[in-house]
Amino acid sequence: MLRAAADHDHEKAVIAAGRLLEIVPKHTDGIRTLRESGQIFYLLRQSLYKVTASLVSKEPTQATFEAVSFEVAGTPGEKNEKLVRYIQQGLTELGHYHDAVDGKAGSGTTDALVEFQKSTEASGKLTISDNTANEIAKALALKKAVKEWKEKKFFEVNRARELAQAAVDLDPRFERARRLADDLDQAHEAIALLLSTNVIKQGQLIIGMAASIHDSAASALADAATSRYGSVSVTYAIMEPILDKIRRLLGSMQEDVDESMRLIGTYKGNRSKEYLAELKEFSQVVRTGTDALLVPTGNLMQFRQAANDTVQEFKRIQSRIETFVPNSAEIEESIAGLTKIFSEYPIFDYQETEKVIDAHIDLYRI
Repeated sequence: MLRAAADHDHEKAVIAAGRLLEIVPKHTDGIRTLRESGQIFYLLRQSLYKVTASLVSKEPTQATFEAVSFEVAGTPGEKNEKLVRYIQQGLTELGHYHDAVDGKAGSGTTDALVEFQKSTEASGKLTISDNTANEIAKALALKKAVKEWKEKKFFEVNRARELAQAAVDLDPRFERARRLADDLDQAHEAIALLLSTNVIKQGQLIIGMAASIHDSAASALADAATSRYGSVSVTYAIMEPILDKIRRLLGSMQEDVDESMRLIGTYKGNRSKEYLAELKEFSQVVRTGTDALLVPTGNLMQFRQAANDTVQEFKRIQSRIETFVPNSAEIEESIAGLTKIFSEYPIFDYQETEKVIDAHIDLYRI
């Protein structure tokens, strides 16, 4: 029994200890062997339970949120403006609307609704209506749920990896534990990459919106500068509150990016560290780029130049990142393959080993 443990044959050691304790229930060497060799198998089994439950959990779907709806109170005029604002802001968060959230339904809102309709299963033409607001409410709820689902998956796989690593720490030469820890590190990396694709998409959306608003703002200021009756200072005074609201909206979107980056930053594996460092720089460019695009500084030429520099820097870092990260479909395929591997993972060669572990479960701890 002790020789088997010393030779890293922990399964034989556990079986022998179990048989010994059936004869001598409080045998010191038997209990010690189970606390050492048995603890390794207990950790591996707990790790596998956690990762399997996490990876087989299904991504939320639209059907889950059929009961979600949007309700608005007030006078008819107030309700209509609130409804338009809600639709505009929702379409913004979903990546379809890039103009000011002003409660006035124009061509930008109409075009965004068309784009939104293409991305959903909504039937009939979407207009400014309670039904459209409800569809947007469902889409926003789904977006939030999917984000939370991915984050939970990330944490649970990380915890499974930590449990497997704890087993490796008990015996670094036990190949079964090392192999599981390596496979879990690969799964954790895949989910970190999946989260990072969201960061990239959100960053593209933020910069795209800011650039679009910048073009409108710069054009308005240029028109004012060349108009006999226009005034740059008056035009800016009118635009500044709108730009401020847009900055705040983009700021809330940036908070989602920061939260995803915080999660990704907890990834402790050895893979993809260079890529994750690039992603951190990307996130910072998005943050600083928003101000460069939406906060007029200097004269009009300098404002335009700052914006152009920002867009070029964004394109540079984005192009660099795309050389590191696989697309979402490839990542999902990798996760699916790992899910199959974990569902069939052989921790025990003999059924007796698991029975011994269960019979002495009070000896083990996480």
